Amino acid sequence: MKTAKLVTSMLLIVAVALAAGCKDNGPVAPSTPTPQPGPQPEDGVDAALVGVWIYTGATSNGRQTELATVLEWEQGTVIAAFEVVEDGFYAYAEFDEDLEVMFYTEGTISTRGNQFTIRADGGSFDGTWSRAGSELKLNYTADGEKISLVAENLDEAEGSPSLTVAR
Repeated sequence: MKTAKLVTSMLLIVAVALAAGCKDNGPVAPSTPTPQPGPQPEDGVDAALVGVWIYTGATSNGRQTELATVLEWEQGTVIAAFEVVEDGFYAYAEFDEDLEVMFYTEGTISTRGNQFTIRADGGSFDGTWSRAGSELKLNYTADGEKISLVAENLDEAEGSPSLTVAR
């Protein structure tokens, strides 16, 4: 489950950065629509992945499962998020109910078509991704289990707070 911990760590980084951006900094400009997935050069990142994402669901071998289990959350974590930046920077964070960071990690993400590779904490994992509207699905295999994670884009979800990941 090191892959799950890596994914969780990446999400935590984003969550922490998002929590840091929760202070009222005045009006926020509306976001522009995110392009749909398309071919990208090797070691680039598809523009459709750029943004702040909050994990909303998970399956393991086709069965619903708790995010906390799949992502191996730190005790006290209630939410996990991640951010992808145009240059391939990736951050993951886990937050408690007060939006205090419980876990944070960062690294890089690259895509080629619907394939992704995330590198962080001295390791890496590969999988596939798909996007429909503001929903992102990440699929990968860890310890023989087929994992599917669902995330919602915070910039596009109605009623979501504006969050950014500190870099």
